[in-house]
Amino acid sequence: MLMVHSLIDPKKKEVVLQRIKDRKEPFCAAKPEPEQGRIILPSSTYAENDLGKEILVIVDWNDRKILKRSYRDAATAAAANNLRLPSHVLHDEYLVGTVSSTKLNELKEKDYYPAWAREIIAYPEKDGAFESGRDIVDSETGWTLRANYVPPEAIGVKGVGLFIDPESVTKEGRLATVIPKTIIILRGIIQESGDIGRVDPRTRIPLGVESFDEPPQREMRGFYRISGVGVRPLVRHSDNRNDFAENYAVRAGDQPYAARGVGGVKIQ
Repeated sequence: MLMVHSLIDPKKKEVVLQRIKDRKEPFCAAKPEPEQGRIILPSSTYAENDLGKEILVIVDWNDRKILKRSYRDAATAAAANNLRLPSHVLHDEYLVGTVSSTKLNELKEKDYYPAWAREIIAYPEKDGAFESGRDIVDSETGWTLRANYVPPEAIGVKGVGLFIDPESVTKEGRLATVIPKTIIILRGIIQESGDIGRVDPRTRIPLGVESFDEPPQREMRGFYRISGVGVRPLVRHSDNRNDFAENYAVRAGDQPYAARGVGGVKIQ
């Protein structure tokens, strides 16, 4: 039985359950998988998750406000300050995890959120799969992950996505190519934007889950995506009115050219 929960609208649960009921194929369950990709990570824990670090905001000294930039410009600004963009895992810890509410409130008061995470997520079109020998190209932006970087284990399997810690993002005109440092294969990528899943502990990405027990609310997140192919930087939001649900929303459909909050963590 597939357990689906909505933290945003109590009525949405019925809609989501109906969507699942109408599917002709079973929903892909989230199962622990060893990390795969350009660099195979050494353990079951994502080594670059930044846990224990502090998010330092970057100020635009022209108007004394938090810097708001596109993804690539945000990464450049962080590097210029001897920082790197925070990991998605660290954002999740601030928003719903163990980081004190005082630290989160300080970021919210400075209007930091919505803010960029460092990682990029790639997923096929709704109910689709990655194809052998074909680049992964975002349906709207043209952002690209070259076929030679796609792990063989991710080819031809529905419900698979890629969690990418980028080495760099090169750009020609408005088109960009993602050069991965590491890739983690995610199984059970949510197909309908706004559906709720159980977090993968390594990446904090919510995945579709087949379960006979009801997961704790702290392990559930909403996932927002486009219906087409996505190669998108991850964004996290926090409603300044302390909207509980917004802190639990993982945004994987925001345009990389949108202005989002710029912060970073110290590079060891």
